Amino acid sequence: MALPAGVIAWLDEGIDVCGSEHLLAQLAKRFPRSRFVGHTADGMQFDLVVTTEVPHDRLHALRRALKPSGILLCLATGVQERLAAFAREAGLSFKVLDADVYALHL
Repeated sequence: MALPAGVIAWLDEGIDVCGSEHLLAQLAKRFPRSRFVGHTADGMQFDLVVTTEVPHDRLHALRRALKPSGILLCLATGVQERLAAFAREAGLSFKVLDADVYALHL
C-alpha cells in the first residue's frame, strides 16, 4: 500500500488509526508505535481513518470519527468526484495524493 510520506512519518510517531481490518493488519506490522482499531464506535476519534470504500451513508460518520487535526485517507478507484463533493459539503480540505489516493481533513 502506497502511503504519502507525511502519513508515514505520522504513523512512525504513533497515532490512533481506524480502518478496515485488512488494511490495519498491514499497517500494524509496519508501524508498531501506532494504535489500531477496526471499527469506529460512537464518541471515538482518530488521527487517521483509512478506508478502501466510500459508501455515501458512512462519510459523515467517518468525518465525525476524526480528531480536529485528523485525516480521512481513502484508497479507492472511481471515487474522486464523490469525495470532492462531500469535502465541499462538509467543509473539509480535499487533496489528490496519488492515483486513487485521496485525503480529506479539516
